[in-house]
Amino acid sequence: MTRGRWAVAALVGLAAVVGAALFLPQMLDAPEMLAPGVRCETRVLAGPVRLHLLTLDLKTADARLAVRTAGPSLANLASLAQIAAPRDATQEVLAAVNAGQFDRDGTPIGLLVVDKAMLRGGLGRPTLTLNEEGSPFISRFSSSLTYATQQFKVGLEVERYNRPGAGTVCLYSDAYPFEIPAPTGSLFLTVRGLLAHGIYAAKPTYGRITAVDVISAATTIVTSPGRLTVRLVGLDTDTLSQMHFVNQVVSINPRIEGPLWSGEITYAVGGSDILLSEGQVPAELRDEERMGLDNRRDARTAVGYSQDHMKIFLAVVEGGHAGSVGMTLSELARLLLEEKAWDALNLDGGGSSGLWVAGRGVVSVPDSARPINNALVLVRKP
Repeated sequence: MTRGRWAVAALVGLAAVVGAALFLPQMLDAPEMLAPGVRCETRVLAGPVRLHLLTLDLKTADARLAVRTAGPSLANLASLAQIAAPRDATQEVLAAVNAGQFDRDGTPIGLLVVDKAMLRGGLGRPTLTLNEEGSPFISRFSSSLTYATQQFKVGLEVERYNRPGAGTVCLYSDAYPFEIPAPTGSLFLTVRGLLAHGIYAAKPTYGRITAVDVISAATTIVTSPGRLTVRLVGLDTDTLSQMHFVNQVVSINPRIEGPLWSGEITYAVGGSDILLSEGQVPAELRDEERMGLDNRRDARTAVGYSQDHMKIFLAVVEGGHAGSVGMTLSELARLLLEEKAWDALNLDGGGSSGLWVAGRGVVSVPDSARPINNALVLVRKP
């Protein structure tokens, strides 16, 4: 055999060994209990791959998982450390990982619910939801909205919620960061809802109209703090203005498509790929050739949970440096399966991936402090 063939054979053999031993720890730091039921550990695997794993046992944990945004505006961005920083004396953050993907304008992609207020609607993307008890559920989440008053009992379809673009009926919360086009003849309603900063994701939101404005000359409108804004365009404005009046009751009604875990949605954040579904790696992740660049080794962040929904896993894989080559989606799926995860979701990755731990700061490498839109935070129960 020539020297070149020996070299190729040696590389193939090495790759096989690395692949087979990927999940065998080469170095294991002593696990740290951040609080009762909250375990944090770092592993160095063959590859090399540096992995950080947070485990939250809901049966014994003195903490809960929540979604936290960078700021009050949908377009706010901040570093993971800034998002995890204390905001009031009642919330002690134990740890945090980056969460959902975001667009070029900074706004989140997919469903976003914070403290029961839906800030962005679902578009069929894989989503993590958390109910009032903190129980997790992952599914593809789609939602649509109808707007109704005492005069419109059937309801008008809301074409856009907190998203730019044209539409006959559009709805905006005070988190919407952009100016709203107000063409001549359009009707704008200001509504004080039961929720200060959005609408419920899985049940009707009721409110009262506080202002009715017919636009006589094209302009732009900005949302009002603590209010919902309804834009009606291309309809009979004279009739509509007569049928809307101050103190009239308004209802915003969501329609949910896809299965939901029991209980009201308290938090939700969208992901990119389902890594595990009922204890199985999806077929599309097993087809690594078809996945192509989407399945290259990279820094990753993922969330998963056990079959009984009582144990939550947060995994952060470092990538892009000599100490860690990262993982493919299928490798990350298999690792979470070995941890006894039943369902799992891939979150934003690459330069966004990071783990912050109280008292230590960002422990993942590199700490680029890349601005992100939102994070999953482990908060000590009051």
